[in-house]
Amino acid sequence: MKTKDKPTIVFVSQLQTPIRGAPSQRLSVFCRHLIRSGFEAYIVGGINLGEILSSKFGINIGKSVNKQTKSQIAVCVEVNTPLYINMRIPYISSIVNTILAFFQAIYLIIKKPDVLVASVPPSDLILAAFLASRITKSTYVVDMRDPAEEVLIHYSSKSRTGSLIARILRKVNYAIYRRADAIIVVTKGIKEMLAKHKIHGFIIPNGADLETFKPAKEPNLKNAEVLSVVFSGTISEYYDLSQLILALKILNNNGFKIELFLVGTIKKAIEEYIRRVNAEKYVKYLGFYSPRDLALKVFPKCDIGVIPRTNDPILDYAIPAKFYEYIACGLPVLAICRKESGLAKIILNYGVGWVCEYGDMGCVLQVLKEVYLNRSLIEEKRKRALTLRRYIDRNMHAQIFVKLMNFLIYTKKQKK
Repeated sequence: MKTKDKPTIVFVSQLQTPIRGAPSQRLSVFCRHLIRSGFEAYIVGGINLGEILSSKFGINIGKSVNKQTKSQIAVCVEVNTPLYINMRIPYISSIVNTILAFFQAIYLIIKKPDVLVASVPPSDLILAAFLASRITKSTYVVDMRDPAEEVLIHYSSKSRTGSLIARILRKVNYAIYRRADAIIVVTKGIKEMLAKHKIHGFIIPNGADLETFKPAKEPNLKNAEVLSVVFSGTISEYYDLSQLILALKILNNNGFKIELFLVGTIKKAIEEYIRRVNAEKYVKYLGFYSPRDLALKVFPKCDIGVIPRTNDPILDYAIPAKFYEYIACGLPVLAICRKESGLAKIILNYGVGWVCEYGDMGCVLQVLKEVYLNRSLIEEKRKRALTLRRYIDRNMHAQIFVKLMNFLIYTKKQKK
């Protein structure tokens, strides 16, 4: 329970703790700085019902879950409260989880935090968390990494029922966002998307933890005869590696020596594709690494970080966390994405890498050929990446978050 002398911040998410991936890294830095500044910080997550049914009874009613090493947020107390479930039909999953979130809200009411921060996505907890904040008279903040409501509408558009339900859920959540004490977003694209609905947020970017992600101290770790590229993260439906793998196959068959390292969570479909196109010799899955080991053991062996997006315009708002991590370690970035996207614009504006339109195999082949034959191009982009590095400091962004929490708590006290 909270003490009288320390304000309490509770981050609530429907992801299971220890939270993994990009949300883990964002929340861990926020928590660390909050605790250093005299706050108590908690993360309240959920228990995945799909995992339980799959492991205990062999019943698979949701998306398959790829198990990986758990990354613990050591400075933050973590609690799993009642169930959530990922189902194959997104809008049904949202309805079920919106209901289940009310059980999660019971813990929030008991906890009575000074500030309740709803971590989105997923956004099914928004209604329950908002009501809990009103019952406890907590300050209500939404931290949005993805515009979950817009994504749900996009992927439910082929179903009349799904589209109607998604729009109702968006209407409810957007009404709550307008009543929140603060809305935080990670990109300009999300800010502009919400502004169209008269929701005013401000940007605290993702960035990278510069204490963890640093340039290699020993440049001789690379094999000078081989061009090494790396993909770091969960290989999901948002990332299409097939085009890149096929480009590597063509180039390696023509005398080039280019290898691709995959780090993180990989799906069976990708493993099968690599075998099917006989790319095992130059596409290597290294497994899951902690952020620190990733920066120390993997990135120093690589020349370029890759981000192969799909051709879906709903993703134009996103700048993946891996972009900041590549830049922080001095890795130029090759992005396969729409040139209208925020990711493409930041890469081209700052000259920290190359952008190829999704489906433009000729561009991918040309970039890899040029870089392979002229390694000075990598050094040029690397210098620009290191110049940009100090502006993407997640710790600096966390300090802004702490100042916001102090301001919100102070403002609330003044109103009493």
